[in-house]
Amino acid sequence: MNAAQRAARTRANHAAFWNARQAAAKSQREFAQLMVEYAKTMAKKKADRDSPEGANADDHPVWRELSELLHTWAQRHIT
Repeated sequence: MNAAQRAARTRANHAAFWNARQAAAKSQREFAQLMVEYAKTMAKKKADRDSPEGANADDHPVWRELSELLHTWAQRHIT
């Protein structure tokens, strides 16, 4: 199996895992919690993958981007 095939297989497995969890959500709230977990998981993977050896992945810009998106969403829904 070459690198492109491995990447495609990884993406397919990843999609199957998250799609099954989405389908199993019993409410909109549970689905939303899952999507927050998914976003955090993807941010962590990107930060870990992109950070140089020995660097703190917690300081990767992806975390700022995620927090800004969540902040913008929350600001739209303040009552």
